[in-house]
Amino acid sequence: MFKKPLRSLLALFTFCVSLSASAIPIAYVYEGFGTGTIGASAFSTDFSIIGYADTDNIAPWVNAGGGPQNTHISATIEIDGLGLFTILTPSHTWLATGCCGGLGENLGANWITIDEAAFVGAGNGLDSNFGPVTDTSPEHISQFHDVSTSGGFLTFSSMRQVTFSADAGGTVPEPGTLVLIGIALAGLGFSRRKTA
Repeated sequence: MFKKPLRSLLALFTFCVSLSASAIPIAYVYEGFGTGTIGASAFSTDFSIIGYADTDNIAPWVNAGGGPQNTHISATIEIDGLGLFTILTPSHTWLATGCCGGLGENLGANWITIDEAAFVGAGNGLDSNFGPVTDTSPEHISQFHDVSTSGGFLTFSSMRQVTFSADAGGTVPEPGTLVLIGIALAGLGFSRRKTA
């Protein structure tokens, strides 16, 4: 009874999805041992920073000699013994052409610079799975201070054995596609109710 409307909605849905671009989510992970403070708490332990991003946001970064940078949608830090916190200061992952790469305040200070040949020699464009690559003594830690987080200001005084990796996820529809999916599903539900 409702096969014709259903076919029409499925055809519309397929057409809309084919028109829509898709974005690939990617997580940039920095794990290591660090000493510092967050809020009123001091720490000297393992940490993990994850910058969540989208490959559609990759763009040239003029400060890195034309290398790519990807602004994070959000970022977190987990500090062993203290918990998981949201990094509130906007951040990005960057790659300098023929040099190095790392984590920094978005278009600002470099918080972690990883200067390892494997990091830059593999043609990584910040858009696919990569790593792990470990830097025993990363640079620019002195710039990683007074970074706003949900646990208070974060400052590192030292860092070692920092491992970087990138984990690209599956395809995720853009918001416009999700709206079209919702409209198609609502239409399908309406047509089912009407023919019942």
